[in-house]
Amino acid sequence: MEKQNNVLLAYTSVQVAEIYKQWKDHYTGNMSDFYTFMTSPSIERERFVISLELQSELTGGFIATNLTVK
Repeated sequence: MEKQNNVLLAYTSVQVAEIYKQWKDHYTGNMSDFYTFMTSPSIERERFVISLELQSELTGGFIATNLTVK
């Protein structure tokens, strides 16, 4: 069995404003709170991320997950 050394990168998105609007439908806070929420691992964050569309991309040894609004 070949060893896999792929590195998972942080979530990425070009639709930050749209994702922020969707986040505001369920959470209170400003953009700074949203960034803190998205960069701090939690069960709440994973539930929110699952509600978005996820697209994974393998680039070399890196796996990037791009978030978009459904």
